[in-house]
This record gives sequence, C-alpha cells and structure tokens, in this order.
Amino acid sequence: MSKSRINSLLVTILVLLLCQTVSAECLDCHTGVAANWEKSTMSDDLKCNDCHGSQHDSAENANLVQRATPAVCANCHAEQVDQFASGKHALGFDALEVVPNYKAIPAVAGESGCEGCHKVGYNWPDGSKGSCDSCHPRHTFSVAEALEPAACGNCHSGDHPQYDLYENSKHGKFYGISSDAERYPTCQSCHMPNGDHQAITAWGFIGYRPAFEGEDPEERAVLEKVKQAITEIGPAKAPGVYRTSYAEWATEREKMIDTCTECHSRSFAERRLVLGDQMVIESSKVFVKLYDLANQMHEEGLIDEMTKNSMMREALAHRFSAYMGTFHGAHEAAWDEGYLALSDDLIHARDTMIEQKKLSMIKDKMGKQFLLSTGAAILAIFGLSN
Repeated sequence: MSKSRINSLLVTILVLLLCQTVSAECLDCHTGVAANWEKSTMSDDLKCNDCHGSQHDSAENANLVQRATPAVCANCHAEQVDQFASGKHALGFDALEVVPNYKAIPAVAGESGCEGCHKVGYNWPDGSKGSCDSCHPRHTFSVAEALEPAACGNCHSGDHPQYDLYENSKHGKFYGISSDAERYPTCQSCHMPNGDHQAITAWGFIGYRPAFEGEDPEERAVLEKVKQAITEIGPAKAPGVYRTSYAEWATEREKMIDTCTECHSRSFAERRLVLGDQMVIESSKVFVKLYDLANQMHEEGLIDEMTKNSMMREALAHRFSAYMGTFHGAHEAAWDEGYLALSDDLIHARDTMIEQKKLSMIKDKMGKQFLLSTGAAILAIFGLSN
C-alpha cells in the first residue's frame, strides 16, 4: 500500500473516531475545538448540539449558535451553577458597573484589562450569570486544570493579589515543589472546599467586619471610615464584597476554621486567623490616617481630585497586601508590600503636604514682597515717596 493511501486511511479513521462525539459538519470549521473536545470527559456522553443547539450548521448561520451559558451547563451541573450564582464571582460583571474608574478609562483598557477577569460574572440574556470557562477553559472543561492554583492566577494577581500571596506562602511554595494537594493545600482546598463554587470569605474583598456586641469602639470607628473611603474610591460600591451582618461574618469564619482543622489544630487555626484580624485593624488605622490627610490636602487646594484618588488607591493596595498576606501566610507581602509600604505612603503624604504648604507660604511671601516693591516703584515715579 502506498504512503499516500496509508495517510488517507489514517485521516479517515481519525474522522470516524471524532464523529462519535463531534458532528461531521462541525469538523469542517472547528477542527481545533473538536480536538480539545475529544480530550474532555464530557465527550463520552455529549455531542456538540447538546450544548450549542442544532440551528447553526454552516458558516452562513453562525449567528444562530446557542451559547453555552450557565443555564445550559445547569442541565448537568445544577448544584455547581446554583452555588456559583450565590457566590461572589457571579457578581463580577455587576461590580464593574458601579466602580467609577471603569467608566472613566478608555474602552480598550476596560476590555483588555477589567473585563477579562470580571467576565467571570457575565450577565447573559437568558438571565444566567457567569462564564464557567473562566476556570474550566473550552473545550476540555477540565476539572483537574481548574483545581490547580495557577488557574486562579490569571485574575488573582496584581491589584487582586491573592494568587501572588499564595505563591509566596509556605503552602504555595511547597505545593509548587511537590504538586501534592493532599499534603499542601491549594487555593481551592481552602476557598472551595468539597468543590463548593461560592468562594466567600468572612472579611470579604475590602476587609470589613460588621459591628458586634462588645467590640472596641475605636476599631469600629476605624472600620467604618475604611468602608466610607473605599466606597468613595469605588470598590465598596460593588455587590457582595463584604458581609452585611456579624452573624454572616461569623458563619464564614467558622467554615474557614473547619477547613483549616483538616490539617491543623483548632487552636492553631484560630490563632492564625485572629492574627489576620489584627492586621486588618492595624493596617486600617494607618489607612484612615492617610485618608484624613489626603482629604485635608484636597480641601486646602494642595492636591486635586485625581491625585487624591491615586494616593488612596496606592494605599488601599498596600492595605490589601498587609492583611491578605497575613491570612495567606505570605510574610513578605504582609510586611514589605503591606504594612511597611502603607506606612511609607503615610509618610510620603505627610511630606507632600509639608512641601506644598512651604511652597504656598513662599508664593504668598513673594507675592506680598512683589506688591510692596511694585507699589514703592510707582510712588517713586510720581515723586510721592518719602
């Protein structure tokens, strides 16, 4: 048999194998997609039209394809879709609509930056929320891939630094060495226990705890001012970024303790979480001092609104690193990129205010001297001086 006949036969066999789960007409245009789909465990039971409908069968009617929204996924994964819908990621796209910076930036910056991650909570015309393929990439939809910490790193880095913090923690370092999730927890081990797709924490994204009986009044005042500041900047306007009652906060805390005690003693878990609580408070104390200082500088005309907001965003990022780093056991983030950097922000703001006030005083003094010297010259011209 000739080499060309053998190659032709091999191609025919491959097509026949693919056609078991991929319609022949799909292969004409979607060979790459089909190859990925064949690697998916779902390809054993589903065909293309189970998720995409049967109205689209050529390039001419591609607009008729059924999008695989969470409502479609719910036909097989109802529990996971319901969990996700009640969690924080489902609100990702809603968050963009209330944050001022998103509306102020060019459309290309929003699409290439913010939307790339916030589409995890995309709002579909059928009423469902989310993009399952944010964590389960098409068309393999691999659970194994989604269970890797790196799957979270696509979005939880930079100004949402949770993956960066995990990577620099003891958990993250040794998981990187061993790839043993039974010995070293992944992001999903702690934040999605037993596959729960809610992914909610007690302190939430902005680090806010509702009031409770017996609370230190100073700490309450600090947290309320933090909430006020972050609302002005924008993030606290987003839905679901903090718990609205102490009972809700305490419930999520207990869930985390239960997760931690799968590996650690309860006393150790509680001690480490309280350490994180304390860092939230201490970093917040520095943050509100800077907030008050920035407001004072703005009111006195020493800085404009844009500069004030830039100062606050920088300080907020360092506050995040301080307490998130503590909760994650990422020591460099908690100190160098967190509390220390936040303290430096405050010192810089104070020095900026002093410098601006000195410049203002010099300008006033020079202005007065100019007026006096100009007045004396005019009087001399007209012979009216002493």
